[in-house]
This record gives sequence, structure tokens and C-alpha cells, in this order.
Amino acid sequence: MWRITDEELEFPLGAITDVGVDGDMTVYLLDRQVKEVRRITADGDELPPLGREGEGPGEFMHPALVSGVPSGGCVVVQDFYAPAVCLLPAGHPCPAPDLALIRDLFGTTLFMATARSDEKGRLLVVATTTEIPYDKTRPAADLGSATSVFRVQPGEKQATVLFTNSQSLGDERTVRFGNIGFYPIRSWDVHPTGRLIYADPEGRSRVLIGHPADGPVEVLDLPAVSGDEEGIARRARAENRSPDSYPRIADVQWIGSDRFLIKPVAADPGVEIQQTGIVELFDTTGSSLGRRTIVCDYDPDQDTLFQRGGIIVIIKSGRSALLASFRTKPGEPVVQFEDEIIVEAYDLTRQ
Repeated sequence: MWRITDEELEFPLGAITDVGVDGDMTVYLLDRQVKEVRRITADGDELPPLGREGEGPGEFMHPALVSGVPSGGCVVVQDFYAPAVCLLPAGHPCPAPDLALIRDLFGTTLFMATARSDEKGRLLVVATTTEIPYDKTRPAADLGSATSVFRVQPGEKQATVLFTNSQSLGDERTVRFGNIGFYPIRSWDVHPTGRLIYADPEGRSRVLIGHPADGPVEVLDLPAVSGDEEGIARRARAENRSPDSYPRIADVQWIGSDRFLIKPVAADPGVEIQQTGIVELFDTTGSSLGRRTIVCDYDPDQDTLFQRGGIIVIIKSGRSALLASFRTKPGEPVVQFEDEIIVEAYDLTRQ
């Protein structure tokens, strides 16, 4: 789609810690170092940044994640019990989901990995919490640990637990998963219309569209993925693991309204899920439209890669800048490496 360097931007980039994409394919870069969200359109044009440092309306002090809103604008998720911040394209604040509905339930809460928004104003966010709700009579260390996907909507009085590895959280509509790696972090996506798609938590070669919390769920068996057993067996032997310990699908994401991409576990032996590699395109009938290899100029030791809304965004040399920003002591100015930060965006919907 485009490639932009620091010299082409109005101000240099700092530490880009998360990326979001809205319905118009505008890319939102969360700059944790200067406390603002940088915006670049699908044509590569820079828009005025959103937000600023502070604790007033539309401001944030501890940004952690950013989610592009399908209709435009973004939601910023904060650390340290700070509230989420919603920003309209013009920069004005808007009603944000109340993350205290999650935080107040547990002894500890850490938002991580990714957040997604839909056009209904609902925010889906991954969080590590205590395995059971907060019990002041017991130390938090004795309450165990759980990883879950929560959904929160402005004005709601309760967060919905969509996915979790805890038997104590959620209700009969909550999808449970076992010890199959980073399932809740990467193996789901939400369409701008609100439709969820997720890989079968039992590790089988199928995806599900919809969610029990919303009504009927459509189940799609993916025959091309189920033919990967030999590749999974080879990978299991190389890593001295049981083939049953691998989910068949490493990642899934919407591409438009009636197609989705999956990344087969067997197709990328030894390659982390978030890196580029082999993907397979399906339509919502479960028919495969073929596999392709995505190749980008990406160095996992120096660069940071994000897949959001059918777009790959690579922050080249962004990781070194991020590490430098965290090395400083409180009160000292941020020291950044001299590496020039380059942002590249690839539109998977056109490949």
C-alpha cells in the first residue's frame, strides 16, 4: 500500500506499540513515547494525530493498545487502571467502553496482544486476569491465572466473557479452550459488522462464525487444512511434542465480508504466528480459494509486524526504539536509537 519514513512525516515517530485499522483502511499507529495516535490513510497520506498526553477528555497517560473503529476514529486501551479513551476522526472524545467492568472483578488485570472494535461500539480485548474473581480474603497470587477475551459496550453494566481457559469465568455461552498455545490472542477476529470468526478451540480443522452469546453459530469444516496432518507430524517430531498439542489453525482474520484468511500451523514449521508466511484464503461456504506465500522485508529481530483488518503493517527498526524508550529511568528524557523508523503497509485484500 505505502511506505513512509520519519523524514516524510510532520514529526518523527517514537515507540509504536500497537496498530489499528478502521473501515476505510486508515492505519492508526499508537505512539506510546509521545502519547498520541498517528494516522496514515490507505493512500499513504498523513492525517493529524489523535489524542495527547494528559488526563482530561480525549487524553491519555498510559496507552497500551489501539483499535480502529469501523466508522472512523479509534479506542485507546490504557494500563494502570486508567480508563479507555474513544476519539472521533475530528479529534473529539466519544463514549468509551468501561474497562472497570473487567478490572474491578479481579485481583490483577493485564490487557495484552490486541483489541478490536465493531460498528456497534463494542470493544473486544484480550486480558490476563486471576482465574477467579477477586477475593480480598486471599492473596492474588493464590487465585491462579487465566487468559480471556472480554467484550464491553459503552453503557453496559457487565462485561461478556467470550473465550477463556478458566472453568470459573463466564457462563454456558462462553467458549472454553485448553492448553493449545496462544489461541485467545491470535485465533479470532471480528468483522466490522460484529460477526466473530474463530478457530475451533479443540484444535480441529474448522472455524466458527458467530458466537453463542449472540445466537446461532455457523460451523465450517476446512478440508484443505485437515490435509496438513503430515506437516504437523513432522513439526511435532522436530520439536519433540505430541501432534495433538498443536491447533490446526494458527491464525484467522476476515478479508472483506465473505472471505477470510487462515494460517495453517503445519505450513509454517518453526515460524512464529505473527510473522509472514503461507496463508490460505476461504469464502464463507468453507471453500478454499488457494494458498499463497506472503513475503515481506521483515526482520523479526529488529522489526515489529502487525496484522489488522486485512492489512500487514511493519514497523522497521521500531523494536529497538521501543526498547530504548523503556530503558530510561523515570524523569529522564527518552533516549532513542538513531535508526530511522520506516512504516510499511501491505493490503492483503488486493493480493
